[in-house]
Amino acid sequence: MKWYILYTRHHHERAVHERILERGFQVYLPLTMVWRKSHHSPRKVATPLFPRHVFVRCYLEMYAHLELISIPGVMRILEDTQGRLRVVPEDEIQLLRKLCTSDMPLERRGYQPQGQLM
Repeated sequence: MKWYILYTRHHHERAVHERILERGFQVYLPLTMVWRKSHHSPRKVATPLFPRHVFVRCYLEMYAHLELISIPGVMRILEDTQGRLRVVPEDEIQLLRKLCTSDMPLERRGYQPQGQLM
């Protein structure tokens, strides 16, 4: 099984995460804590580390591909410039898990595969 990147509608990462879990796929949504203004005082909230991106691990056959892109909130599965689906190595997912559980402040950005310029 490989990790793929789903591109979601704006602010639909959590809903997509839940819908994928309900369908039995392995899914990962890296979260980070950020300070937000509220009516009374600033507070910390968990927000997606990579806006509009959710990682899913599966055997991506035609049936799974169709099921994933038919989930409400999913726009597409990310591809490289040659049209091949982008695969995220397992060690990168494990590193993300470690970083997200640490107390280090993380900066939110779009996911950039290795070797891609920002």
